[in-house]
Amino acid sequence: MCQSLQNVQESKTASSNARQASRIRRTKMGVLIDGVWTDGELPQETGETGQFRRADSRFRDRITADGSSGFKAEPGRYHLYVAHGCPWAHRALIYRTLKKLEA
Repeated sequence: MCQSLQNVQESKTASSNARQASRIRRTKMGVLIDGVWTDGELPQETGETGQFRRADSRFRDRITADGSSGFKAEPGRYHLYVAHGCPWAHRALIYRTLKKLEA
């Protein structure tokens, strides 16, 4: 009887640990930096005192018809992924509509 009680307690502990680990995995958002997956937030966007600092964008050139910028305009080459609740994304969607760039 003691052995089965011990097994039940170990089973409950293991189940509790699995739920806790699952909860921890769900709360951490991973991020891909230079091809390496890391857990947590973007380190370059938080300062020493915790304030938010936006990292400079790596994409600074324009997409041109002739490709002189290094990025040639081609159908189906570029995709715009947006979160509809984001103010910056909303601006991008408005611009895309005004310039008639929708597919």
